[in-house]
Amino acid sequence: MKISWLVAAVLFVDIVSADDAEPSIQGGDLLAAFELNQASLESFDVLVIKKEVTIDAQDKISEKEVRQRIRCDLENDRLLSVILGSETHGHDKKRSRYGSCLIADGKNIRHDIDLYRKKSIPLRSPSSLKYCFLTQFVPEIRTIGLADFPDSITYGSPNDWREEFVIHKAKKKSLVKITSDNRAEISSVLDNPRFYYVLTFDLARNLIIHRELNQIVRSPKDEKLKKLFMFEESIKWTEINGVFVPAALHYLRLTPMARKKMDSNQRQVTFTWLAVNDEFDDDAFDVSAAESYERLEKLVSLENVKRQTQDD
Repeated sequence: MKISWLVAAVLFVDIVSADDAEPSIQGGDLLAAFELNQASLESFDVLVIKKEVTIDAQDKISEKEVRQRIRCDLENDRLLSVILGSETHGHDKKRSRYGSCLIADGKNIRHDIDLYRKKSIPLRSPSSLKYCFLTQFVPEIRTIGLADFPDSITYGSPNDWREEFVIHKAKKKSLVKITSDNRAEISSVLDNPRFYYVLTFDLARNLIIHRELNQIVRSPKDEKLKKLFMFEESIKWTEINGVFVPAALHYLRLTPMARKKMDSNQRQVTFTWLAVNDEFDDDAFDVSAAESYERLEKLVSLENVKRQTQDD
């Protein structure tokens, strides 16, 4: 039986609407304040460590761990990205490793396809930073809180990330609920009225700290409507040089499969920041660095990064 838009909307309003009093803050204002913080991130140096576990309907486990060092200077079209990753699949624990780097100094690009086999592509002139982002899967950090991480395929160009904010601010079927002195929720019915999306804001810092997607379903037992969890993400932030940047995020997705089985995906990401909106040394984007595997490996070593932070 299909759920009509009217019935779904009634359930949606009943779940997420605030008290009878009109909220004193608008969803567009919250998103605009958050966007200002994200736009202020113009250059950075960060080590991102992502651990991911997926369990399919046959209970097969896939585990991934990726270390990625990202050094980015948007104004001058300079980028360094080094990735070392490993994947373990199935009950037999088959393991594969991969590694690659891309360095763009504004004039040249050095792209090593496989660090383990040391296969490389010669220096060449970059077409744009979008090329760098798409080929190296550099995550768009400025869309964290609105899009799944890593969000590199859609928002690779330096300015396209704002489209995610345009989409959310344009949603007309949204409600704002003040849940406490420091918390507010923006709830939106998606184009398919059986789904609704909830963003939780920290009002003291104008940051998104949680997001989730739920589906409205009809219970086969009593025909009543209820919400079904789809995914959620929690985000922790830290302030560096007047900019709030993500410190950690935890993502959990559950997808119903056949015979009441569930496909689950759990992702834990940590960020170790070495610089935010600081000036870089002249050799920070030296393309010759790609010629040394040892040098690249140090860039994605957590211990080496910790020592560098302590020295600074």
